[in-house]
Amino acid sequence: VDDVAARRDIVDELGIRVAFELNYPDEGHVGMQLHPADTGGSFLEMDQMTMKGGGEVGGPWWPAGKNWKPYVRTDRVSAITAATISSPDPSTLATRWAEITQTPFDLDDHNQPILEFDNARIRFVQENDGRGERLSGIDVRCGDIEAVLAAATTLGLQTRDTTVTLAGLDVTCVG
Repeated sequence: VDDVAARRDIVDELGIRVAFELNYPDEGHVGMQLHPADTGGSFLEMDQMTMKGGGEVGGPWWPAGKNWKPYVRTDRVSAITAATISSPDPSTLATRWAEITQTPFDLDDHNQPILEFDNARIRFVQENDGRGERLSGIDVRCGDIEAVLAAATTLGLQTRDTTVTLAGLDVTCVG
């Protein structure tokens, strides 16, 4: 986010507990993890990189350490483009997250609530497998979907269509 302090004011006004303060000003990183009992769905974390270049794509990201760039491999996966949160009441949950993030929610082509951000979206879908409210999936942008699926199969992971399931999380490969 561009201003964690302003977001903190909103969180406080809404009576949401902060589960963990991310306060590392010397490293150029401030933020907060919000208590999922107050937000619903999953952990909601808001971060701000305050050092030079921190707001740029590919810029510094303190949680990854100082020497992360040599380990970036975008030939297979280049970005997380979406998250899916399953809920017994997706519209109410989307309304809550929209209120917290100060982002209006809309409906996608399947009439599901979504929050659109600059570089990703959060989908809120009906929980229908008895596993409760949770982060149930992410979409990742892949340069070679077939190679990702082949590697997953080699590792013995469950795949279907363009999705790999990792520890109960559906990771969907998108072009």
